[in-house]
Parts: sequence; structure tokens; C-alpha cells
Amino acid sequence: MSYRIRRAIAVSAVASVASACATLLGFEDPPPPEQIESAAAELATLPSLTASEEALRAVVEQIAAAASAVAPQLRWSRHGDRDQGPCSGPYEQAGGVLVQLPEHRAEGTLPDAEWPAFQQTARELAAEIGARTVQRGFREPPEYYVGFEGSEGRSWHNQTRVHITAVPGTVTITANVGCRIP
Repeated sequence: MSYRIRRAIAVSAVASVASACATLLGFEDPPPPEQIESAAAELATLPSLTASEEALRAVVEQIAAAASAVAPQLRWSRHGDRDQGPCSGPYEQAGGVLVQLPEHRAEGTLPDAEWPAFQQTARELAAEIGARTVQRGFREPPEYYVGFEGSEGRSWHNQTRVHITAVPGTVTITANVGCRIP
């Protein structure tokens, strides 16, 4: 094999490995301008980050209250901090921000017989903030999980989410605001 062919193969291999590493490490090429423009237009139609965060916080409180209505022994507390960071894909380039609310956690258990009605109430509340897509997880009594997601920014995982996990001894609600403009 000639030197030029070996060199071309070596350069090609290095370029492929470098490209794969860059992708794995998150150093991808920026999205094309038309995707950024489309993301910016979508974000412009959504409520502000502040309004969305307030609405999500209220829904999480209402879901916690609904759980306490069927299991009065639950005592809720917040764990962790509010976390804010950039969105992904073209939404980041358009100036979008995501917010993760502190986790709501209660010691105690939701009664198995009450889970279906509680889940329906949580579904209705989550729908008020646009989280209408149901993500079902495990449902093996006494462990339950359900998630609700919005439709905004779906292709880049930038949507509003509310997730509820109930296992013996603990009920947890996690939530994040979908990509918004601050």
C-alpha cells in the first residue's frame, strides 16, 4: 500500500474518532440558522420563564395536596435547589433556559387503592401547564411511577415535565419548566 493511501486512511480514522468524541462530549456543530429561527419563533409563543415556573410550582403544590388528601400522613418537604441551565439544540442558541424545581418529597405511602384516582388528578393538574403526554413507568404495587410531559421542544428534550414516584415509605415529585425565554 502506498504512503498516500496509508496516510489517507489514517487521517480518515483520526477524523472519524475525533468527530465521534466531539459528539459524545457535546461539541457538536451548531444547528443551522433555520432551526434556530424556528426554535426562537416557538419560544416567543410560550409564556415567560417566570410565569411558567410559577405555574409549575403551583401545580406541584396542588399535586402534593391531592396526595395528602388521600394519605393525610404525608408531610411534604423540598429537597435540593432550584437549578437553571441552558436548553439543548437550537433552543439553546435561541436563548432558551430550563429550570428544575427542588424535589418535593414526603415520607409515607399512597394507598394502592387510591393510586388510580390520584394519578388521574395529577394528570388533570399537569395538563393545565401543557404536560399532557403520559409517560407510564412501573406499576407494581406497592411501587408506582407516572410522568407527564409537554409538547414544546419535543425533538430536543426541552419540554415541561412532572414525574411522580411512589414507593413504600416515600412519595416524590420532580418537575422542570420546559425551555423558555427568561
